Amino acid sequence: HSRQSSDNYSATFALRLAKEEYGRNHVIPKSVTNKDLLSTSEFKLLFSQAKERVAGMKIRALKSEDQVEQTLLEIYAALALNTRYNDFSTH
Repeated sequence: HSRQSSDNYSATFALRLAKEEYGRNHVIPKSVTNKDLLSTSEFKLLFSQAKERVAGMKIRALKSEDQVEQTLLEIYAALALNTRYNDFSTH
């Protein structure tokens, strides 16, 4: 998620942060693709900065072999911590 060489498929969190920042000054039509955004120098810079931001974040991980437990823990953590960016749209 944070290597400078990561693209929009492997750095999805950074991409989301960059879109949020870009959207503060621009209207992003629904028809605009990630590829379209990444073709602009302004958005590329924001994406690069977002990857740096993600690289500096502290994370914690819990190991669980049980998929049901993993799923329930993720949902519980998202609700208990009121996580802003976890919307489960890719689950």
